[in-house]
Amino acid sequence: MKLYFLFALSVVVLMSCSSSPTMVVDEYYKHDLTISGDGREFKGVGVLKAKAQKIKIKSPGEISLLTITTCFRDFSVEPDKNWLENKRVYEYVYTPADDLELSGSCMMRINSFDRTGKRHGWALVDFETSDSKMTYQLQCNGTDKSVAGVGICQTRAGLYQILHFQKPVIAGTPMARCAKAVTDDDLTFQIETSSGECVYMFKEKGAANYSRLTTVGYDKIPIRQ
Repeated sequence: MKLYFLFALSVVVLMSCSSSPTMVVDEYYKHDLTISGDGREFKGVGVLKAKAQKIKIKSPGEISLLTITTCFRDFSVEPDKNWLENKRVYEYVYTPADDLELSGSCMMRINSFDRTGKRHGWALVDFETSDSKMTYQLQCNGTDKSVAGVGICQTRAGLYQILHFQKPVIAGTPMARCAKAVTDDDLTFQIETSSGECVYMFKEKGAANYSRLTTVGYDKIPIRQ
């Protein structure tokens, strides 16, 4: 489903396609797995190009089980002799499915678990798809950066983030548990970060140009020592 159809339902469609867990959790931990692919590297959350590529996943501790989930696939792997750095690094060759993983929001959720229960880790990856190319400026967790259509912001729940567009836009309505994007001029939007994941869609007024932002609000930080 292309994003320019039924924009009023865009966030509902995005969240249903993004394989978000339906269970309710009391606390959401900060994501801090290190992810790299196609010359980009980030910790916890980030955006990669929507293309076939080798994705490297690095955990702060030894991995006992790793799961990877998108709107199209779900699988788990356990370490073997081919893993790197004492079972802390896994390399995954990702080939996106044309009909599902190359349009809309089909994020990749990566979870690592260890037997002791002390070094679990998480990561969230979105992909730059051709249907979301409207650029904007994002002020997230003390940083200020330009976003090429698709962005992710991770910060503590309850903090505020700012988006600025060059032309007036319409903001889609997020899921009920997520705070709405607030604006006075349709150019600058403020979002109070909700706990967990929230997807926000934006459309340029009078034009079929789109962008999206996913916020990841955490309540706790995992202890790594």
